[in-house]
Amino acid sequence: MEKVIWAVEDHKNFLIPADEIKKKIYVGDRIYVIDGLPKELNPEVLNEKMNRYAGTNDDFDPRDHYEVIKFLREIGYRHAVTTGFGHYFDVEDAIIYDTEDKEFSNLLYMDDVEIYQWWDGHNWETIEKNDGVTETRVILSADTVELDEWDGHNYTTGGVGEHQYIHSILEKDGELVDGEYLLVYSSEWDGSHDSAEILSLSEVKKQLEKLNRDVGEYLEEVKQLGGGVPRLVGIKEFAEIIGWDKMRLSTKYSRQRKGKKVKKPVPEPIQILAATPVWTLQQAKDYRDEWNEWKIKLDNDYELYEFFKSIGPESPYHAEIVDLISQITVITPDDNVGDAREKIGLNEVFKRIEENHPRKDVYVELLKNSQLPEDALSFFE
Repeated sequence: MEKVIWAVEDHKNFLIPADEIKKKIYVGDRIYVIDGLPKELNPEVLNEKMNRYAGTNDDFDPRDHYEVIKFLREIGYRHAVTTGFGHYFDVEDAIIYDTEDKEFSNLLYMDDVEIYQWWDGHNWETIEKNDGVTETRVILSADTVELDEWDGHNYTTGGVGEHQYIHSILEKDGELVDGEYLLVYSSEWDGSHDSAEILSLSEVKKQLEKLNRDVGEYLEEVKQLGGGVPRLVGIKEFAEIIGWDKMRLSTKYSRQRKGKKVKKPVPEPIQILAATPVWTLQQAKDYRDEWNEWKIKLDNDYELYEFFKSIGPESPYHAEIVDLISQITVITPDDNVGDAREKIGLNEVFKRIEENHPRKDVYVELLKNSQLPEDALSFFE
């Protein structure tokens, strides 16, 4: 079940069914959409004809849309009519007329906008997604925990006609989540609209305490939402969460399982299904956060030299290090302009060493005849 939360400035968070948000074009109160014209008609042709018409008809007022319709009918478009102004229209190919600019154009030339419209019991209300609206898209569990209790007359939460219930959030803005919940506020009163807020489990607990509910009982029900099990991810999803490709994570996990020494080992999967490791979503997120703390920075030529010196013939990991170090900072010696600090990829470092480095023979020899030892590798994994 997909829902959208629009947080509107100075208002509540509107909870909206995703399929009820529509893309429209607002024409304003000076622009008219005109029906009864051929779809292939070029607006510029109409503008040229209207200018000639205005030159021979002194009483013609191009700011009056009735006059414009009269002009269209006189030049052969007898079925031309205005369909309205100040409204939202579907994004489509249609002729429009601007009474302020006094010209014809095409509806498709105007900016579109996402809107949501609903009946408040008396009128149609419209919310337009603009700079004052913050959007969050969520996929929700089908099951809910109702917080209503009998007050002696009705089942309510917070007053007559007022209700609250909770969903588990499965995805938020396209990312898998675990341990997040959507508290929905609903009302039977005219003029009201469902609103919602995203809560952690501890915040759900505080809400239950605020409502004077049986915290233990309701909390257990909330934990069972969506099946009552942690969100699970395979190696592909795990890799996407931490920003790696699947092969890189698979290689690291395989080496780890073979007893190889690695830095920041991948957490142990909670299950192996058909030879495929499975982790909880939270394990993947925690590992991403831990890995991001490891930054590699070689600040000068001496450190680069020391790095290459650490390469030994015992371990076949040179290619893996090239892949792991995406960007490093080096100082390129230049007798004319002094040291030039810049950020380049490791492959480019290798290239420059061979081309113009003062100690290129030393480095090239180290690179060609050596591979990274286990103790050096552990720093980067």
